[in-house]
Amino acid sequence: MSRRRIRQIVAIVALIVLLALIGAAYVNYRATRTIGIDIAFNQADLLPAPQYLYSFSGAGASRMQRPTGVLTTGGKVYVTDARRSSLDVFTPGGDYITSWGKGKLVVPLYVARNPVDGLFYVSDRRKRSIEVFDENGVWKKTFKPNLPKNQLPKFNTGGVQWAPVALAFADDGTLYVTE
Repeated sequence: MSRRRIRQIVAIVALIVLLALIGAAYVNYRATRTIGIDIAFNQADLLPAPQYLYSFSGAGASRMQRPTGVLTTGGKVYVTDARRSSLDVFTPGGDYITSWGKGKLVVPLYVARNPVDGLFYVSDRRKRSIEVFDENGVWKKTFKPNLPKNQLPKFNTGGVQWAPVALAFADDGTLYVTE
């Protein structure tokens, strides 16, 4: 059999399958008056869609201007504000409690809490650093990755070792950072 003949047979089979699908869709439409086929899912396997509950933005001097990261832990909501250069602390209902990081943060992005020692780590893109605070908002240190030479980039970075963005901790206290 020639290649041309094989192509013709494949095209005819594809056309027959397409016509059968169109016919099945027509029969389904005539029976249900809907376009499409209803596929039933086990409701227990489906995740419910998120539902809007409420929002808050602070008030007066504590009003958030550019919130970028959020963390909820210990009955409090921690929000980084890139424009105000701060980490703001709220109640779950949105009542302002305090702000951290004045003078230590420039453009804070994300916040994560170390489950082992309870310290808060805040990534600052502008400073290219991670600043560490205790549970009272007292600055403790600047986290330095101290990467071994074999993990440093092979190209010229202009003296910049990293520019952290997102942070997350494993249960054992291992810090994961994206940049």
